[in-house]
Amino acid sequence: FPLRGEQDGRIMGVIEYVRDITAHKQARDALKKAHQQLRTVFDTMPGAVNVIDRDYTIIDLNSELMRLYRISSKAEAIGRKCYEVYRGETGVCADCSVPEAMETGGMVTRLTRIQSADNLRVLKAHTSPIFDENGRIWGAIKVLTDVSDFVEKERELRESEKRFRVLFESAPDAMLLADPETGTILD
Repeated sequence: FPLRGEQDGRIMGVIEYVRDITAHKQARDALKKAHQQLRTVFDTMPGAVNVIDRDYTIIDLNSELMRLYRISSKAEAIGRKCYEVYRGETGVCADCSVPEAMETGGMVTRLTRIQSADNLRVLKAHTSPIFDENGRIWGAIKVLTDVSDFVEKERELRESEKRFRVLFESAPDAMLLADPETGTILD
């Protein structure tokens, strides 16, 4: 700022104000780096992840969830109701784990089935409430893991065991199943 003389208004000097903003800039840079790190973790998690608020409005979702539900851009989903975007429903889905997680304040895990781009998929959904700084629930995070192959292998194993049991029990010869190390008869 110029400093002017009282009588003639001529500039007699300059007042300069300097403030050290180094700490502010360092804090801003650290916050930006932390945000980028969290964004990378969120976007590269092996599961399909989404965050919704108490009204079931989508706040965020990762690329795996977009692939699973054939969503081409985040703009298609963010700000809309999850049940509309993911299932084409007009209200909360009957098998939704979010209400229970928000009501109990704890994680809820359950299996759910969806029709994906190629076939029916079985997903394990882990849903946890998200709390604000005052301990109030403001939303939920849901992580979906595709367990279709595991469920199919379990079904195949049960079928195989069933066939073996029928063969074992209907054989005309005496058969027994024994532990090879101890000789203990198992069946």
